Amino acid sequence: MKLDVSANFMLNDKFTLGAAYRWDAAVSALFGFQISDKLMFGFAYDKESGDALYSADVVIFDSNDQIVAETKTKTDSSFDVKGNCVGSDYKIVASKSDYETDDKTFTAIEAQDTSGVDFALEKTRKTPINTELISYLNIKPIYFDFDKFNVRKDAEISLQKIITFLNEYPEVRIEVSSHTDSRAIDSYNLSLSQKRANSTIEYLIQKGINPDRLVQKGFGETKLTNECSNNVPCSKVKHQANRRSEFVVIE
Repeated sequence: MKLDVSANFMLNDKFTLGAAYRWDAAVSALFGFQISDKLMFGFAYDKESGDALYSADVVIFDSNDQIVAETKTKTDSSFDVKGNCVGSDYKIVASKSDYETDDKTFTAIEAQDTSGVDFALEKTRKTPINTELISYLNIKPIYFDFDKFNVRKDAEISLQKIITFLNEYPEVRIEVSSHTDSRAIDSYNLSLSQKRANSTIEYLIQKGINPDRLVQKGFGETKLTNECSNNVPCSKVKHQANRRSEFVVIE
């Protein structure tokens, strides 16, 4: 089904518009509203497929974040609810499990107004467990200087992208695993890798990430990325590739 919308917009800092709706047999991805002082009604659709969304939550809040009206969509994706949205600013929130929540603000100027706000509801992107974020986010690896565990300046851009990802998906938990090259005894390298994991996690926490979402693990030199094990001659560049932190989705 397709929801065809013809609308006249008056835009300032908020949306105020009049809209006329009609059904077609093709595909749409709009979440549309018509609003008056007595009745609010609209439709909910999947943005990508155009499928009707049954049992989506529709909640309207006033300027004090108090609920004015709420309902769920019916099997045909429609909803209707009694309410009064005249003379103030309102927020319409549309949500459904496995979809991104979306909202818009509108102002109803007169009781006779017919207003509409269109939403495109997108499916939530799910990151599979065991996903390695360096490659998944296409960012540069987090490297460390020889025998050091502090976060380097050149790592901050990549770490910020990981922070952005964690903020966008607050349900995700990750393991931060850190590593060394082979140039020291095994026990020292294990301790050094744990310090690198700790400093990486501390950086994320300082930037606002909840520590409950972070697990750290140091592997020493047990997971080298190349052939540069004990007593194997290697360049500085190859040794550098082993001194790293990695980020894996665990939940």
